[in-house]
Amino acid sequence: MSPRKPPGFSRGEGVTRLAVPVIVLFLLMTVTIFVPQNVKATTTMYTTTADFDAGDKDPGAEWFAATGIDQPTYSFITQPAAVYSSTYDRTYVGWLGTTTGIIMVSYYDHSTDSWHAPVQAFASPSGTDGHGAPAVWASSTGYIHLFGGSHDNALKHYRSNGNGDISTWTALADIGPAATYANVFEYPAGTMWLFFREGAAAGGNLAYRTSTDDGATWSDVVAFLDEGVANGPYWGKWALSSGRLYVPWVVYISATGLRQDVFVCYLDLNTGTAYSVSGTNLGTTIDATESAASCRVRDITSITVQDNIPALDVFNNRPYLFFIEGEDSGTTHDWKLNFMYWTGDAWSAMVQVITMDSNSAYADLRALSATSIEAFLVTSGIVHNCSGDCEYSGDIERWTWDGATWTKVETIMSEVRSGTPVNHPYIPLYAVEELRLVFDEWTWPPPPFSSVLGDQKLYAWGSNGFVRNTAITAAPWVETNTDNVDVASGSLALAGGTSDTFSLSDSDGETARWHFLESEDGANHCTSLISGNVFSTAWTAPNRRTCNLRTKFGITGNFDVRI
Repeated sequence: MSPRKPPGFSRGEGVTRLAVPVIVLFLLMTVTIFVPQNVKATTTMYTTTADFDAGDKDPGAEWFAATGIDQPTYSFITQPAAVYSSTYDRTYVGWLGTTTGIIMVSYYDHSTDSWHAPVQAFASPSGTDGHGAPAVWASSTGYIHLFGGSHDNALKHYRSNGNGDISTWTALADIGPAATYANVFEYPAGTMWLFFREGAAAGGNLAYRTSTDDGATWSDVVAFLDEGVANGPYWGKWALSSGRLYVPWVVYISATGLRQDVFVCYLDLNTGTAYSVSGTNLGTTIDATESAASCRVRDITSITVQDNIPALDVFNNRPYLFFIEGEDSGTTHDWKLNFMYWTGDAWSAMVQVITMDSNSAYADLRALSATSIEAFLVTSGIVHNCSGDCEYSGDIERWTWDGATWTKVETIMSEVRSGTPVNHPYIPLYAVEELRLVFDEWTWPPPPFSSVLGDQKLYAWGSNGFVRNTAITAAPWVETNTDNVDVASGSLALAGGTSDTFSLSDSDGETARWHFLESEDGANHCTSLISGNVFSTAWTAPNRRTCNLRTKFGITGNFDVRI
């Protein structure tokens, strides 16, 4: 991506998943709680309720916020989802959150080692639709910008009222009447570039506007990619290098309904002229004929597979490229993450890095040298056995490349440990080592079908492991009367993790540690309830295929399941 520095690392672990017609779980009994802390299996025995009083043995939450919804960061196509500001020594992060769909923002202050409390900047006109997740920018003048809230509707633009501050915001003029996928950066300092898809998916150009007055006014729209009236480009993770914007994309083919082929070209930001990687001048707008002749890296239109959003980074003006291709057939999900790079004369042979169970198992990478890459991959998690591209995968892993071989280094977070799929790994623009990855939970199915709305967690990770939110402190994984007056004195309640509310009469049977999800097609919804210390859930087949109940902690002792 641009100025960055080298690596370091952390963890992964435990879930019970049940999908049977009637379940009754007795929650409050004399139990010993096992709290998984990292990949090295450890057991901690707590002997009295006093061991769990607020703050004891609690280094802060692994997540920095728990308000995400749908795809909280749409970081593989809306960027940057996070950006480091050297002016303030902060990493700013934007996301879509709450049960109604609010554009939210926070930052990690590297000088004080603390997270700012999440701020609700503005309501997304596209509601809980994850396509409206924001791009965040820290301008050279010190103002913070948010662009988002759109899915083929007006692209909203808000600017902070104070330098570096995120507490209050002012709405500026909409960027366009129908736009999606905001992408923003500055080059040179003082000139802001904003890229977005015009109109709808079929035939929408990838276009841009520029501003030299901190977003108060914008230039006319310039089309950068025009794949034709019927088709439309979907670009992926771009990179800035030596005044060039390197862009990877795939094309939606209206005739097949698939995203196919993989392309890479760059835009000279000094002249506004587009070029192939080999240097062919393509003018100000790349059309379908030019992209096929000069930018295509992978041609798959002749075979029955499709691609999804690619990602690249650049070292010495040489792109290093990830892209996803494969197909779905019922409950069979056959997807591959492939890797290619520009040798200086041609594209290398394609290498398959991993197989995944999802078309939406995204990845990000940073090129540290010509023969050294650090990458964050989403690999297969819990198998949900659902039809279509609905797995949404599960685990975040760190991999490296030494110029010849890809090697897994570690699991950062597994779906088993999180209790729900984790996805959208994103390396912040201008990332520093302390915080070089942001990712989030992605619940399936998406709203309005999911019973988990607006509480998906967002994580940050770096050279010291998880960038924890020390402001979130409470008893680890359980609650006592000290933390919750609904818990009887001398008893332990299986709680919702640090700071999450636990209620003995919770109407939907939800806490962050008891995760209840619906999946598959069906008209009927699952029902669940916590009452009298008992968690009950029921549903009717075949109108609802599966209701998943997951517990996000380890537990030993007496624990009853009745069917």
